[in-house]
Amino acid sequence: MLKHASSLLILVVLGCTPREDSSPPESPSEELATFQLEPGLTIQLVAAEPMVQDPVVITFGEDGRLWVVEMRGFMPDINGAGEEKRVGRVSVLEDTDDDGAMDRSTIYIDSLIMPRAIAIVPGGALIAENEALWLTQDTDGDLHADSKTLIDPTYAGGPLIEHAGNGLWRSMDNWYYNAKSRFRYHLENGQWLRDSTEFRGQWGICNDDQGRLYYNYNWSQLHADLVPGFHQPRIPLGPHDHA
Repeated sequence: MLKHASSLLILVVLGCTPREDSSPPESPSEELATFQLEPGLTIQLVAAEPMVQDPVVITFGEDGRLWVVEMRGFMPDINGAGEEKRVGRVSVLEDTDDDGAMDRSTIYIDSLIMPRAIAIVPGGALIAENEALWLTQDTDGDLHADSKTLIDPTYAGGPLIEHAGNGLWRSMDNWYYNAKSRFRYHLENGQWLRDSTEFRGQWGICNDDQGRLYYNYNWSQLHADLVPGFHQPRIPLGPHDHA
């Protein structure tokens, strides 16, 4: 049993010019000093700008590399003008000297429109962007995507980013579940299948060791399937039952 827990932080310092009536931006080290932790917890800076820009999702590959989805086109101004520009990207961060901090960044794929989800899968990476779900593949091992194959053109369910599908979380049944979505995905015999499931959450999804899925909404911070979703029986309601 671990006696001490640790937390992982990717800290982004926004590059902006402070006005006299605004709070000035702080350096990563200054920001790190402001965190208040419970006894036994530690926090460490792993990456900051300019190595990453506007990160919205992170995931680790089996080799320890950190994959970061950078939604660089979100809200260029108060009206969101320009969000359709292809400025989003996915970067792969590496710690080459084993000091716990990332020191190398490689752009895996760029020219993306509002990317919002990623999953490392056999043979490549699933990426959700421009309302669709894509399988991207690096065929020569240089950490740059060589191909981009459409899996589901209606993955997001609509253009409004606040209410669009996201997640791509692999649960214990090897299906990839999503927030703000009624769909899940599974690789079978080289083909990606889509299946219907329960609607869950709004942004982000994960599970515990028992396979129970956890998710949240903007208006309610924590929800969970007390029974793993793939075990829930579909039993028709009787005349005296209530939905």
